[in-house]
Amino acid sequence: MKTRTRTKMLLLLGVLLFGFTVSAWSQKVSLNFNNEKVEKILSSIKAQTGMGLVFSDQLIDVNRKISIQVKDASLDEALSKLLAGTKVTFEIKNNKIYFIEKKADQQSGSRKKKVSGVVKDATGEPIIGANVVEKGVGTNGVITNLDGEFTLEVPENASLIISYIGYLQQDVSTKGKDAFNIIMKEDTKTLDEVVVVGYGVQKKVNLTGAVAAVDSKSLQNRPVTNVSNAIQGLLPGVTVISGTGQPGSDNTTIRVRGVGTLNNSNPMYVVDGLPVSSINEVDPSDIENISVLKDASSAAIYGSRAANGVILITTKKGGDKVPTLRYDGYVGWQKPTALPEYLHSWEYAKLYNKAMVNEGKNPIYTDEEIEKFRNGSDLDNYPDTDWQGLFYKTGLQHSHRAEISGGTDKMTYMFSAGYLGQDGIIDIAKYDRYSVRGNMNAKMGKFTAGMNLSFTYGEAQEPVSGFTGEMSNIFSQINQIAPFIPYKYSNGYYGYANDGNPLAFIEEGNLRTTKQHITRAIGNVSYEPIKGLKIQEIVGYEYKSISDEKFIKDIQYYNWKTGEPTKYQGPNNQTDERKNGLKLNLQTLVSYNNTFGKHTVGALAGYEQEYYREDWTKGYRKNFLNNDLWELNAGSPDGQTADGSANEYALRSFFGRLTYDYDNRYLVEANIRRDGTSRIFKDSRWGVFPSFSGAWRIINEPFMEGTRNVLSDLKLRGGWGVLGNQAISYYSYQSVLDQANYSFGGTVVQGVAPVDGANRDLIWETTETLNFGLDMGFLGNQYTLSIEGYRKLTYDILMKLPVSTLYGLNAPYQNAGKVKNTGLEITAGYKLNTHGWNFQVSANAAYNKNEVMDLKNGGARIWSGKYFNQEGYAINSIGGYIAEGLFKTEEEVANSATIPGTDTAPGDIKYRDINNDGKIDGEDRVYIGNTMPKWTFGLNLFAEWKGLDATFLFQGAADVQGYLAGPGVVGEMIGAKGKPSYMYRDCWDAETNPNGKFPRAFSSYRQNNSIYNPSSFWIVNSSYLRLKNFQLGYTLPKEWCNMMGISRIRVYYSGQNLLTFTKFDKGFDPESPEGGSSYPQVKTNTFGLNITF
Repeated sequence: MKTRTRTKMLLLLGVLLFGFTVSAWSQKVSLNFNNEKVEKILSSIKAQTGMGLVFSDQLIDVNRKISIQVKDASLDEALSKLLAGTKVTFEIKNNKIYFIEKKADQQSGSRKKKVSGVVKDATGEPIIGANVVEKGVGTNGVITNLDGEFTLEVPENASLIISYIGYLQQDVSTKGKDAFNIIMKEDTKTLDEVVVVGYGVQKKVNLTGAVAAVDSKSLQNRPVTNVSNAIQGLLPGVTVISGTGQPGSDNTTIRVRGVGTLNNSNPMYVVDGLPVSSINEVDPSDIENISVLKDASSAAIYGSRAANGVILITTKKGGDKVPTLRYDGYVGWQKPTALPEYLHSWEYAKLYNKAMVNEGKNPIYTDEEIEKFRNGSDLDNYPDTDWQGLFYKTGLQHSHRAEISGGTDKMTYMFSAGYLGQDGIIDIAKYDRYSVRGNMNAKMGKFTAGMNLSFTYGEAQEPVSGFTGEMSNIFSQINQIAPFIPYKYSNGYYGYANDGNPLAFIEEGNLRTTKQHITRAIGNVSYEPIKGLKIQEIVGYEYKSISDEKFIKDIQYYNWKTGEPTKYQGPNNQTDERKNGLKLNLQTLVSYNNTFGKHTVGALAGYEQEYYREDWTKGYRKNFLNNDLWELNAGSPDGQTADGSANEYALRSFFGRLTYDYDNRYLVEANIRRDGTSRIFKDSRWGVFPSFSGAWRIINEPFMEGTRNVLSDLKLRGGWGVLGNQAISYYSYQSVLDQANYSFGGTVVQGVAPVDGANRDLIWETTETLNFGLDMGFLGNQYTLSIEGYRKLTYDILMKLPVSTLYGLNAPYQNAGKVKNTGLEITAGYKLNTHGWNFQVSANAAYNKNEVMDLKNGGARIWSGKYFNQEGYAINSIGGYIAEGLFKTEEEVANSATIPGTDTAPGDIKYRDINNDGKIDGEDRVYIGNTMPKWTFGLNLFAEWKGLDATFLFQGAADVQGYLAGPGVVGEMIGAKGKPSYMYRDCWDAETNPNGKFPRAFSSYRQNNSIYNPSSFWIVNSSYLRLKNFQLGYTLPKEWCNMMGISRIRVYYSGQNLLTFTKFDKGFDPESPEGGSSYPQVKTNTFGLNITF
């Protein structure tokens, strides 16, 4: 009975398996692909059958392109046609398709033969350097010689794969043939590559203006938290200076072709067609591509906001394909790139004694006390506090993003959700960002509709000082507080200096929290009544809400021996700020594009209107009952303050563009925009901004036919245009009133009075640019070179000139300045794909010279601290005294000019008396440096082989200076506030170090303090070359992924700011601002994972 039952079970199982197999083989498959990758064809088979695919990358070249057309064919028929002419067959088991190598008796022929041939383009010109490889055997191949010829030994009936950059790959069978004449066809996808420009796209080969672009592949998997840092070093002519590594900070400086104005020099930012205030509000992983419009001929379509360049961001969209689910995530850690070294407490004690002697005073510390500092036998009285070691830590950073995208020929979609968590390199500092995005597009006959929705929430925390209420003061204190001040005594009491204890501020929880909500919605509807004509309506909405809350706790310090209260830092207080902004943008676009024979024309006409309103409120109270009541109404009303305001502006614009292309040889483009702004008085608020550009694609001329085997692209282009700038205050032409108290009849009363001067005669600030470019390609664009030169002249600059104190108001804006930028940009590239290897190299370098031409003030310098503006110099040049070394003797001091009121002595800095009046004063200050680099450059190296990939991104700057001075950098010796840096180990001393590099030690506050007198002594070379990013990744073999039901898995390591080569002083980062009071740059190491289902 058991045997019969078992037999029935086996029979039933066999029937089921047979039925399943028959069902699998009988499935119908339709394939319609023309010159498509095998990988995509296999994905289609998988989607139609629901079966898993198992194969080896060494067996099947998934990147090989073939054409196949079958309709309602059996799976057997479809697979047989797909694998025809290869060494691969297949088996179906357990709902999986296994691709295996044919047995020897299945393969036709195993004898070797020699084949030869010539590879040419469509005009008959030989192609040099084309790859000829035996199909399925990537190690057996050659490249064509100078005459396009090749010879290769292969098995009989083998197939050849012929490939070359810019041409379609060909699969040629050698069955029955030994000699070949192969004609390569151009890859139209490469020729049709488009670049996003203002209000549209253009073919890259047809660009006439200066446009730089980068795609998502260059941005992915880098451990950067914002877009600004992601593009650093990738775009020629775009200078990016990362000022800080603080979590959630938007303190990056971006300049496109130099500093063009004395006002806001930030470029215009546009995300999916909507102007925004910052690109760092977009998750870098959501970006599809970035374009930068650098000259007026490309940017004039944006008119009054494009004088400093335009950065266009396009976010990812769905595609006409089956749904794809993707996860990207990484986890890593951060540390400072560089930290200065300070003296130990015993070194400081010796140096302090020397400083006292230098000033005719008695030493403070005995040899016994210095030894106690050294041996650590009494840490309460003689500590050696490593404030930096206690302050800095390793910060965790992790990011996670999920995306689903897909669609049909009627509708596409992309939804993503992301999270970024970044802990700071100091306690309390952190940033969390949550982002959601949805992009949808639908086509209904002649109508197309789309909607882009995004929401971002960011929350940043930072500790703040109880002394000033700012985090910068904590960094300043850490870099100044003396090593002989204990962080804590043995009984737990805090040590403190005059400004308190910076670590106590953190431990007690002095906290600032900034929360930002951003909601954006962009809707568009387009109608195409006839071919080439498109009418589009776009509506953009943005709402931004920012809350900034700061609570500072009071701290009581005690005498560590007696327990008696000593210093009190208080009272506790809270400041709350709220800011809300609403932006509405309306665009109407009408475009027409068509080709008539050799003539291609394009036209665009548009209208845009934008309205923005913001309101701001601020409240302050102090003397809370305790440090745990963090609600504003819990504080005392005594001394409370309240403030607030509201502002709005509007912009209305009309614009148009015409393009013409004759036979893909002669290209012309004209743009014009008319803007009206509420920021300028009604009589002058309208401005017109035109541009013209043209290009000559010399490579397409008939007389160039004989050169195309080497020269694959040659284009000359040039452009001229005018742009505007309205980046000034909202009400510059109106008198702004403010409240104030004044005495009236012996009584204090409240009233209002003008604060800012007004000027109704203001006109547009204008930028005129001239641009010339040369684009070249060699050997099918395997090598590329682009050279660009420009001049950018900005005049009628809106600025505030100094006014007499008798004027009584803040200076009004005037059209008073003129600035010129001239520059050169070079971009070069190289690509090679051979024998399974993929190499790519891209390099860029940019030079910019900035010069103030006119300030309407008779050539006088306009100072702001140690920076000045003056005709003939770059904007915000560094000014100071010329240092001529150190004084060596009293005689030299007596015979030289010195600063009046100071006790100058040997070992102090000697300054040059520029005007020979026998004294050193403000009239002797001259140009000593510039903080904006004249040269910027980037180098990107990529290599890939059998799933293993490596990327090196180098970025740098040259001909740039930094000012390395200030108490937070150099250090000083003023009791508890003194912490000298390593530099003082080489300070001048008449007896022990007469050739010292740095000035003598001092202790008198600012009396003869050289670090408070800006001079060339402290100017350092800030040029650097940095390994901005390094990635090493591995993509798992396809058959491994298929067994797991996954399309693709990649694991990788990525490092940011790993190496820096610079002459900048050790312990300091060349990108960080001076002063020692800012959050340091960070070095990041991460491990990540990309999964596609």
